[in-house]
Amino acid sequence: MLSSKVKNNKISAIVAITALCVLFVSKSYADVTTAPQLISPVDTKNLEPKSLPPITTPGSSAQSSTQLPVNSTVIDIISDKLQYHQEQNVYVATGNAEVDIKEKNARLTASKITFDPQNNVVIAEDNVKIYKEGKVINGSFVRIKLDEENMFIENPTTTVNEVVISSRNADVFDKRIVSQKGSIKLTDQDIRLSMSDSAGIKAQQVPSLGTNAFKTGKAPSFKLYSKRINVKTSKDQTITIIKDTKVKVGKVTLFNLPYFEVDNNKKDEQVETSLPEFGTTPSLGSYLAAGPIFHLPGGGTFKLAPAIAFGNKLGVGIKGRVIAHGNKTEFGYTTTKKKFMIQGKQQLTKNTDFNYGSYSYIDNGFYGARRPKGIAEIVHSKDVFTNDKFIIGLRTSAGYVSDLRYSSTPANTPQSIYSQNLSKKSYSTAKLQLQSTIEGNQPLLKLGGEYFQLRPIGQFAVSAYGSGDTFQVARLGPQVSSKLGPLRLNGYYFMTGYRGQTPFNFDRYYEGHNNIRIDGTLKVCRYLDIGVYKSYNLDSNYKGNKTVEDRYTLKFGPDDMKFMIGYDSRRKTSVFGLEMLLGSDKTNINYDKLNLVQTDKK
Repeated sequence: MLSSKVKNNKISAIVAITALCVLFVSKSYADVTTAPQLISPVDTKNLEPKSLPPITTPGSSAQSSTQLPVNSTVIDIISDKLQYHQEQNVYVATGNAEVDIKEKNARLTASKITFDPQNNVVIAEDNVKIYKEGKVINGSFVRIKLDEENMFIENPTTTVNEVVISSRNADVFDKRIVSQKGSIKLTDQDIRLSMSDSAGIKAQQVPSLGTNAFKTGKAPSFKLYSKRINVKTSKDQTITIIKDTKVKVGKVTLFNLPYFEVDNNKKDEQVETSLPEFGTTPSLGSYLAAGPIFHLPGGGTFKLAPAIAFGNKLGVGIKGRVIAHGNKTEFGYTTTKKKFMIQGKQQLTKNTDFNYGSYSYIDNGFYGARRPKGIAEIVHSKDVFTNDKFIIGLRTSAGYVSDLRYSSTPANTPQSIYSQNLSKKSYSTAKLQLQSTIEGNQPLLKLGGEYFQLRPIGQFAVSAYGSGDTFQVARLGPQVSSKLGPLRLNGYYFMTGYRGQTPFNFDRYYEGHNNIRIDGTLKVCRYLDIGVYKSYNLDSNYKGNKTVEDRYTLKFGPDDMKFMIGYDSRRKTSVFGLEMLLGSDKTNINYDKLNLVQTDKK
């Protein structure tokens, strides 16, 4: 589904636009620390009386300051030299010239500032800087009509959160900025953006690597041209709407995007988009969903997307998501599978979450993602000890679980842990679990730098259930990591002991007394990476499917834009995603008009 080259290019277009806009608007410009006072007050005893036009003779080196009333507005002019030209009835300030306009809450500096009191106009020329609401805007020319709301700027450039915004001209109002014919680009850092088919964007600053296309002088693979960008920002969220955008590779237009919306929830550090979603899960089947974003109070979002489902038969359904106040909840239903899926997490503290779900995969520590019929639990997870040699992590969970119950044969009976003798009715009870992982922080053995590294790793889990059952697992083994040219490999071998039993099918330990796990990636060429994650049960007396984990991923595309396709054969789930490398001073959005509005400004 959506596997054609054209449709993949559409996805890249959408994500590219989202990425830059999220970076641009991740914080309101009012969140930046207020700019310092530019020039301290100076002694004005040598100035002429304020009732007369002040005149500083040419060659004067002492900086002077004076206050000029303009109807109901008062402006302060500070400069090395202030001259009054009687014929034009204007004041001209040069040499560290600065104007403070209190009513507009703005200060500006320039090589030359001209004030026309009759027309209430201030004009600044050359090396102009405007300081307003903690934001610094550079320009070549500024015209301010003191009895009007806006300030007009030619060639403005400003930096917000490591992103440079420049344009041909702009009007700066009290609550918004409107710029024409400009661009948005990064400054001096490289950003890797990751996105999956479950929505959401993660941004990470990365070092300048030799494989970075932008550092080797290569042009970016894609260019973006948008007619209009509307940004509405507040203390809780930033909403960006992009209209009529062309995505180009070279001179070829790949795709025209008429409308795209991004909502950046600042408090929850989550991003919601109008991006269509597609994938495969056991509860929904294969689906394609698209729908609008509804904006909730306090920066939250609610997305509700009608879906088309594919499987043994064609069906319809719904897929939705709520992100608000530390909570992220996804839900869905299709007539193909006829199961209501919900998966959610509510953050309670920095290390504590309330997790809940039904017919969805929930993280179960080192057991991996498991799919109960229903679960509601509180999970506390953190590193409790770390030094140069070891790291100890502890995960504690407690809650109520519903699932299919299997036979009550004790776990130490041969093959009982792999039993498929399940009862047909569901079973529910409380569950308490403690998990811990101890692993080496530094390798015990190291050969040839990254060619071969050996670390120890140990894990154990103790589970108790409301049924009176208990189940314990302890495993220990070596972890080997290696980097050989284009191959990166992590290998594990575990010797495991377990006893007791669990009343739940989803909570069983599948990897046996002897287990080997392989996690690796191979860079076949510049345009293709292959990833494999496998886990095998090595017990000789087990006659079933010994493959416990079986996942594959393909990443393809140029250096700065990698598509990802993956499939987990054990969980019957697919993964679609995209990784983008945005390089400094290379990748940008060119726009005809940008309208930035700050809604909560007083």
